[in-house]
Amino acid sequence: MTLSLAYVFLHVAQRPGVPQRELETLTGLLRPNLSRIVQTLGEGRKREGKRADGLKLVKVVPSQSDFRANDVYLTERGEKILKNIKEI
Repeated sequence: MTLSLAYVFLHVAQRPGVPQRELETLTGLLRPNLSRIVQTLGEGRKREGKRADGLKLVKVVPSQSDFRANDVYLTERGEKILKNIKEI
């Protein structure tokens, strides 16, 4: 896992359900970079018309309060990774 992936992962772990736009502010990353990182941490992203597998550590859920926004949560797999990190 790269440092930027770990950085975003830990921000999501600290604030479950954080809006993706708020993650931009918290991390200081630009929207395209953050979007790519969240996709990589999640289900993956399209490359050359094919979907590259993601790490499945986070999930993106449409916000219930703003139909234009997405909230980011850790998946069960992400929670397990976080638990292992805390044990170190």
